[in-house]
Amino acid sequence: MTAIELDRERHLHFSIGSFRAAYEKSNGAVNALDPRFWGFVQQRGDDFVFAPSPQQFIDILWCGLIHEDAELTREQLEAWLDANFSAYPRCYAVLAQSVADLFMRKDGALVPLSPPAEAGPSSEPSAGTTLDSATMKSVH
Repeated sequence: MTAIELDRERHLHFSIGSFRAAYEKSNGAVNALDPRFWGFVQQRGDDFVFAPSPQQFIDILWCGLIHEDAELTREQLEAWLDANFSAYPRCYAVLAQSVADLFMRKDGALVPLSPPAEAGPSSEPSAGTTLDSATMKSVH
């Protein structure tokens, strides 16, 4: 689990259980088991580019936090970030690293991202946080 400071210290943890809870609490709107959900993560060679929209950022943050607070809402997360916007860059970096960790196998190789072609990310470069495999290995 990764600590992240919002209204208090919270801990990011992604699991099938947190993905299921997010799916149920959002009436199916947040489905982290659908490869299209991860369209904001682009793979370039051994690098990941993390470029979520504001809604995607809130959704994946929520997925990682509801394991320790079942009553947490996406609206609360947005309000906390709005109230303390200076915390956003650190929150973004922690979330980007946590998402990258989801896609790294134990041997250090990256799990390929292959969402359906019609819903997949564009091949054009986009803004975002690039995490190379060497950086990701250094935090383990």
